[in-house]
Amino acid sequence: MLRRFAKEAEKKNKEYERKSSMLSATRSSSYRKVKEARPAVRAQPSDRNFSKTVIPKSDQVRNLIYHSIKQNILFRTCSEEELQDLIDCFDKAEFKADTVVIKQGDEGDLFYVVESGELDISMLGSDDGCSPREYNVGVPYMTGSSFGELALMYGSPRAATICTRSDCVLWSLDRNAFKGVTGSHKQKRDNMILDCIRKVKLGGSI
Repeated sequence: MLRRFAKEAEKKNKEYERKSSMLSATRSSSYRKVKEARPAVRAQPSDRNFSKTVIPKSDQVRNLIYHSIKQNILFRTCSEEELQDLIDCFDKAEFKADTVVIKQGDEGDLFYVVESGELDISMLGSDDGCSPREYNVGVPYMTGSSFGELALMYGSPRAATICTRSDCVLWSLDRNAFKGVTGSHKQKRDNMILDCIRKVKLGGSI
């Protein structure tokens, strides 16, 4: 009776050791996968490493860009200093008439403000099952207009095609500059809040 009990106990012990060994191996494998994945996360661009490049432009152009982005929902929460830093980053781009600036379905990372010229907006569509063709939609973009703001936040495909009706002068802002400027200003605000909290004594007030 005792021998049978000892054998059963030994069998259960070996089974426990086998399962423990398998669990340990699984955890070790998972740890290696997580550890190997970490460098890829670190390798992603960081707003903290952003270095602003100032593109020279006249006060008239700065004023044009300011009033164009000020009323855009994407920039409404930006401070005045933040807006001026963003305006610094806008780069000039000139296009001849009948030039496609952005094409529906393409990925893009540029937001545009129109200084001069006119641009048509078109989208692919079809009538009665016919082959898709482009249709002009909306009112043409002109001086002070802006387009492409979604490209600053996401890498989603362009929703429409924008083509120049005449020779145009545009000013563009890329996603890296937008996220770099807004990210650095957010970091400054967070640091100010933390500094303020550190200065407050227990039971005191800000």
